[in-house]
Amino acid sequence: MKNTLKQKKLILSELKCATATIPPLRIQNLQAAIRFKSYYISKKLSCMKKILLSFLLVIPFSILAQSKVSFHICTDYLKTTNRPTSYYGLDNQPIKSTQLCMYVLANASSEIQSNIMCNITKLLSSGGEENSQTFHLYQKSERSAQANKTHCFLEAGTYRVSIYQQYDNAAMINDYTKNILFEQTVMINLEENPANKLIGMKGRMYYFGSKTEFSEIINDQTQKPSERFKLKDGELKLKLNVSNLKELQLTELKTKIYSYTPKGTPAEITNKVLYQEQSYKVPDKTWKSVSVATSIKDPNNYVIEFYTQDDTFIVQGFIKVK
Repeated sequence: MKNTLKQKKLILSELKCATATIPPLRIQNLQAAIRFKSYYISKKLSCMKKILLSFLLVIPFSILAQSKVSFHICTDYLKTTNRPTSYYGLDNQPIKSTQLCMYVLANASSEIQSNIMCNITKLLSSGGEENSQTFHLYQKSERSAQANKTHCFLEAGTYRVSIYQQYDNAAMINDYTKNILFEQTVMINLEENPANKLIGMKGRMYYFGSKTEFSEIINDQTQKPSERFKLKDGELKLKLNVSNLKELQLTELKTKIYSYTPKGTPAEITNKVLYQEQSYKVPDKTWKSVSVATSIKDPNNYVIEFYTQDDTFIVQGFIKVK
């Protein structure tokens, strides 16, 4: 009898360890206690499984695949290995130019399995931010273990470069949907200000934060934005989009497409040659976004510049056509 009571007390003690929410019960015999213990342990295991499953759903498998991806930002790199060779100009070194081009590189041991975005934001001395630009560093449809993109700074200042994984079907505006993979601050010191040379500060400030995207047109269908394209049957049909935080105030949109050669350390635009110049009517000045179409028939590096009807510079972007 004494042994039986000891066994009951031992089981009750174990039950208290298994769960903190067991209600006080009067267990009449050992068999009932065993059934009671088995029930609560199974409930606890079921709850733990649900918690673990929820945790795995929150962190997609593709994040784990990113663990072997390395990222670099630089001003020159070795094309054969996709590895940086120079960082000059990213740490407040004076640059006698109107712009400084930076390369964003990604290298993995195997095919990258997720969309990777890059955001570049200017940091103000007041603690604020402005002129944020976001673009695809890598799209999983490319099926590659490497990626590289070019971004050119047109103004001196301090910038934050963030590389993050964009979850499938997640809104880009929600920070909680992002997994930051790489982040670094750079200081750009340009001795010549293209804003003053090209358009004057009034126009430049109005279009501060303007963005542009380029998308291929296939069978009258617009594809996802990209910066790398291939000629198909000797031609690339391209959709150009420019957007602004405010109304664009356009009656006419002018585009200038230049071919160029990236060269030097830091990388600079050289051999800039006008390839194409077009003008498009805009029916409504209140539009904040305008899309137009063009075509390119020669493989090369291109810089595409956008201007207003008064030749005020809006924004520029870079593409590579193979």
